[in-house]
Amino acid sequence: MAGYGEAAQHADIEATARPSCGALAAAFTDLMNRASDHKTTMKDAPDEEIRSHRIIFARIAASCEVILGILERNAAKMASAAKSADAKALRGMERDALTEMWPISLSDRAEIRKIWEVGTESVLMQTVIQIEGDVITRMNSAVARGQHPEIIEVHKQSIEISLRMWGQLVDAAERLLTVIGQAVGVAARR
Repeated sequence: MAGYGEAAQHADIEATARPSCGALAAAFTDLMNRASDHKTTMKDAPDEEIRSHRIIFARIAASCEVILGILERNAAKMASAAKSADAKALRGMERDALTEMWPISLSDRAEIRKIWEVGTESVLMQTVIQIEGDVITRMNSAVARGQHPEIIEVHKQSIEISLRMWGQLVDAAERLLTVIGQAVGVAARR
């Protein structure tokens, strides 16, 4: 997987030259195509580690596709904002500089944040608890075979913490709505 940084070098942020949306799109298109090619090449690999890299290449290709869509939707806004953005702040991924550079929707920001957080690391376990109650758990085959019981325990603890935090957030929202309802009721009686 070495050498994938080369595809993004076209769009490297330098103090004297800002990449255009076209240059960024070309770099992500190149990266997406190379990742797709590698994914296809590894399709029938007998080695499990190589197959796990195939998943990472698929994630890279899918992430590039998402980013290309974001670039396409926001090219005009990004081009004008890029002229005034501070290159050093952008290289450091400073939140305010990114907000200035990429005036994009909250859903696009969430997509970028998810791509940034997951990156190209192998995901051993992932559980998604959807708002309607569906629970989807994915796990690496080595974890599923019981080779890493410590991973399962850490994952279980993380889910418990997340559910507790979610419950506290819902309780706080409920209390806030109750207080607002009582205040509106008092005001209406006056």
